[in-house]
Amino acid sequence: MRWIVAIVVFSACAGEPRAPVALEDYPAAQLEAFCRASVRCGGLASFDSCRQELVQFYYAPLSISLVAAIDAGVVKFDGVAARDCVDAMAARGCFEEPGDPYACTQVFIGTVAGGGACELYAECVSGMCSVPDCGQSCCAGTCFYGPQWFTAQIGDTCTDGLECRDGLYCYNYKCAEPVAAGGSCADFKRCESGSLCISQRCVPLPRAGEHCDDTLTCIDYNTRCGPTSHVCEELFAQLGEACGPDRLCTLLSRCDETSHCSIRKLPFGSSCKVFEDSCSDPDAYCQVVDMEGNAACARHVPDGASCDELHRCARGTCSTETHTCDPGPVCI
Repeated sequence: MRWIVAIVVFSACAGEPRAPVALEDYPAAQLEAFCRASVRCGGLASFDSCRQELVQFYYAPLSISLVAAIDAGVVKFDGVAARDCVDAMAARGCFEEPGDPYACTQVFIGTVAGGGACELYAECVSGMCSVPDCGQSCCAGTCFYGPQWFTAQIGDTCTDGLECRDGLYCYNYKCAEPVAAGGSCADFKRCESGSLCISQRCVPLPRAGEHCDDTLTCIDYNTRCGPTSHVCEELFAQLGEACGPDRLCTLLSRCDETSHCSIRKLPFGSSCKVFEDSCSDPDAYCQVVDMEGNAACARHVPDGASCDELHRCARGTCSTETHTCDPGPVCI
């Protein structure tokens, strides 16, 4: 998910306006924000390893079709919304409902109204394009009617919740806020993230060091309910901590020969284990390279570059005829 250094800024001088994110920097900024939140919550071993190794899972370069649609004015890119999006991603709590923060839904805004022709979701005002399978590289579809999904505010009409912005849900056909801890969750009302509806009351889930049981599961990302202590305890060992069969290391680290969690960096082309090893080459990452599931330290290469098992296309596919990266057709 890619390789311009991201510009996520977490502290700025008082009153200084936050710089918008440039279009070409947006994918990398999203990856950096994800890594900052994941390391802070204890799910990944190190920020640098996350940014390098998870590029294959969480960094998708902008498609040439989306860039063409923006250049043509069919899709509008908002760099300020992009800044709000990555800042919100980096600051997310360690126990939150899945889905992107509201600001992320405002980064790409389509201009095609319901019923209009489309080939990309981003082209549509609603954010949704119904594209049939025509058997071709580019297939013409139709934009859904209605406002942009995931943007409706409290009190706005909804049908299934897809209309409501991040943090809201659809209740009695209106977007509503979830019930806070301690409030009543009768009549199928939803509790806020981090709480569970028990006996029609929203009960906060326990944090590290607090009592837990089969009903009250632990809220913190890197905790579990101790099978004998019935107290929320740390699930994964962090870098430098003792590890073993009963206490695994966090992702992107391994339990070494001294029974402590460490990061193993391997040279380009060498065999590796995905989610466990890192690569010493800053432009390489551990990726599955064949149909048997074997992994090696490979690199991303740009459109038009030579490609093979160890030189993977950042966008598009590796042509079997030219053995170069083909970005594919422009569909707008």
